[in-house]
Amino acid sequence: MKQFFDSLRAEFKGYNAARLGGDVMAGLTVCAVALPLALAFGVSSGASAASGLVTAIVAGVVIALGQVDNFFGTVSEGSTNLEKLTSYARLGFHPQWQPVLIGALVVAVMVLWPKKWGARVPGSLVGIVLATVVAAVAGFDELALVGDIPRTLLLEDRLDLTRLDFSMLSGLASPIVTIAALAMIESLLCGASASRMKGESFNADQELIAQGVGNMVLPLLGGVPATAAIARTSVAVKSGQQTRLTSVFHAVFLLASMFLLGGVMARLPLAALAGVLMVTAWRMNDWEGIRYLLSHRFKSGISQFFITMIAAVAADLTVAILVGIVYSALL
Repeated sequence: MKQFFDSLRAEFKGYNAARLGGDVMAGLTVCAVALPLALAFGVSSGASAASGLVTAIVAGVVIALGQVDNFFGTVSEGSTNLEKLTSYARLGFHPQWQPVLIGALVVAVMVLWPKKWGARVPGSLVGIVLATVVAAVAGFDELALVGDIPRTLLLEDRLDLTRLDFSMLSGLASPIVTIAALAMIESLLCGASASRMKGESFNADQELIAQGVGNMVLPLLGGVPATAAIARTSVAVKSGQQTRLTSVFHAVFLLASMFLLGGVMARLPLAALAGVLMVTAWRMNDWEGIRYLLSHRFKSGISQFFITMIAAVAADLTVAILVGIVYSALL
């Protein structure tokens, strides 16, 4: 605890209006980056756009397949990606032109948006706004929408401890361990990267404690598991972030968006969010690493890559990670 307060005193030594302004502007910039992704990832997680937004406020090979229905306006059945894909043979695959047009518009904007502009105004936000305006002006009536955004941080589908069924924990053990491991790795990687960018020391224990406390609170509000985000953190640093208050302002701006723009966000087409996730899923791939593996013909690495990828498509992310880890251990 003493170390924590010592670090606070060191961080805010000489804090003034200029540094406060830097934190505010950095927080606003990060909010612009986080808002469309928070809504999109809330939907893709199987929860809701509101869950993604609450998670973003409180907290600071698969994604594309999960957005096929939203992007094309089709209907599938099943709990895994493979089941959903194979269900098209029975149900038929009948794309609707309106969601395809909206999704494609967002993809085009994100791909063509200049990187130097993206540092201040992200292409995902521009794409969603433009797509929403086009859908409204054109009178598209075949689009599924985000729906009502509750103006509260206490969602109806939040965790209720009085109704907790401990018998279900055995079935959740594997996802719990997997998500915890992923969250830990992502947060530590983010913290280490940010520390290098700012030339500061990195306290891994502090990062993980904050991560753990945040993720214990989130379910009680209706949020989903969250990690530190490299993309948002790097944007904050490059936008003039001075102290950890940037994260607070980022959350405040998102909260303001929930209350002030809830009616607008309710009209956002799911196809537009699907377009954001399609591009995000593509950019999440480590294409340089994949090319390196294939060009150097590392047989073990190539086999690990494809086995994990196939497991992710056939089952889900949890199974894929376990399969990949076990296979790698055997090698």
